[in-house]
Amino acid sequence: MTQEREPLLKQNGAAGNAAAGAKGSPAVLPSLARSVLKFLMWAVFLTWAAGIFFYPTAPVQTAFRKWADITSTEGLIAGLTGTVFLFFSGPILLIAALAYVYIFAFPGDHVQKKKLRSLSFRLWTFPVLVDGPLGVVSAVEFIGIVLFVVYIVFSMTYYVVDSVSFISKAHLPPTTRR
Repeated sequence: MTQEREPLLKQNGAAGNAAAGAKGSPAVLPSLARSVLKFLMWAVFLTWAAGIFFYPTAPVQTAFRKWADITSTEGLIAGLTGTVFLFFSGPILLIAALAYVYIFAFPGDHVQKKKLRSLSFRLWTFPVLVDGPLGVVSAVEFIGIVLFVVYIVFSMTYYVVDSVSFISKAHLPPTTRR
């Protein structure tokens, strides 16, 4: 039985060691680029989600109206419709572009399957509701449903409170019955 052994000194010598870092550790630059891309994708996603969640509030709507006035009057081809489309889908398009760069720059990261050392708790496969009207609902799906319901309740509450304060500020003539 012959065993193939890796030579102590590789053919590319110093160039290989400089690219790989000291003692075979991964290079710093690709690791930093990977971390920066992941951070940017998460930052854009969380900012987009927070913007949509707080969109019913007055400060966000005021900022959106100012931004829409500026972009729609400065010659955006699609006008107000394009501005609204860009506001809500632009971050997702940016995440898609960053994900393309990530997949192109690091093709081996998402292909390899890791061996499980032990059984672990995973949100995307852990069933929470079984035999319900939606079938089997995993923990991640349940969290999404709960967040959607919280958003609907938050936005409706904000609109109702805003409408009640608007009605109380209106000067309506008193009604008299005859």
